[in-house]
Amino acid sequence: MDVLSAGKTDPGLKRKVNEDSYLMASDLGLYIIADGMGGHKAGDVASCMVIETVEDYWRKVRSGTHPAFLEHIPMDISESAKHLINSISLANIMVYEAQKKPQYYRMGSTIAALLLEKDTLWAANVGDSRIYFFDKGGLTQVSEEHSLENEQKTMGILGPDSKNNTITKNVITRAIGQQEKVKVFIPPLSRRRVTFFSCARTALPTTCLNRISLWLSVTFQRPWKGRWTCLLRVPREGEEVIIYPSFF
Repeated sequence: MDVLSAGKTDPGLKRKVNEDSYLMASDLGLYIIADGMGGHKAGDVASCMVIETVEDYWRKVRSGTHPAFLEHIPMDISESAKHLINSISLANIMVYEAQKKPQYYRMGSTIAALLLEKDTLWAANVGDSRIYFFDKGGLTQVSEEHSLENEQKTMGILGPDSKNNTITKNVITRAIGQQEKVKVFIPPLSRRRVTFFSCARTALPTTCLNRISLWLSVTFQRPWKGRWTCLLRVPREGEEVIIYPSFF
């Protein structure tokens, strides 16, 4: 299977420090975005810690030095999927312990990850960083958004098409480092010729998603690392990081 990938991150117009980190490790079959929680201390430290911890875990796995599972996972999923969950759980522990220090108090991060395993793709996430699946001209969100606003929509308190509420849109209900343990959302995705688009931003405007979908439709036959960043880079208040892996 051939894999083409490209990534881009930018601090945006509001913050001086870029709190986003990402990993594109084709040798590991692993692609990650981590978004340090804005408004908290050391968001950039948290996102870097997440990336480094998960990457180190997987380099040990691929070298045959399998780390012990951190906890029993009562799920009918592959060993690699369990390793993905546990690598994220380990990152959660590392950030949770580090944020006990005054200079890192309450720091946290989201994570959105893709793992390639033979005939299956695993998508895992904690927080509100999104993963989209592109096929046959359309974008479909495959990640689970852990935000107060999304939970209110799920419970029917807000309608699915409700406009973003300034109070609830930035309230994250699940993140790396905020609790001693974290629940990872991980759906399996069958492998075929597909393209994934992942971003740290909670919700891209519909017009932007439409432009992305249109561009991917045009270039689906020949993804190109250089040109897509020109389309996707739009000035915003917050920082932005985008990964675009395409699997053939």
